[in-house]
Amino acid sequence: MPKLVNLKILSLGRNKLRNLKYLDDVSATLECLWVSYNQLERLDHLANMQKLHTLLIANNKIKNWDELKKLEACSALKVVMFAGNPIYTATRISENWPMVVRRAPQIDSIDGTMVSAQTRTEAEALDWLMT
Repeated sequence: MPKLVNLKILSLGRNKLRNLKYLDDVSATLECLWVSYNQLERLDHLANMQKLHTLLIANNKIKNWDELKKLEACSALKVVMFAGNPIYTATRISENWPMVVRRAPQIDSIDGTMVSAQTRTEAEALDWLMT
């Protein structure tokens, strides 16, 4: 099977995936990854994706906020969707966004909404959580 060395957009939603370990062949070119509605608990194997701009990973099983720290290595990442994951425990979805920004400050859009200055300020105030 030929390698997909020039792939920019990959849609793997609704496939019961448990990990992302087979994405190395596309890590140099991938810009958009849709893996919503799977069984993912961890964000491993994304650190080498230097061109990844959009990560749609809603409705998975991510329950540990420390997983989001792994996204900091993806410097081009600007758009994420985490709605429907167990990490979101606040009543209103937007109350979770400072936690996302605190762990991946390069993010500009979360769950379809641009990150506001207020959200960034709230994220900076979360320093006590990061120690």
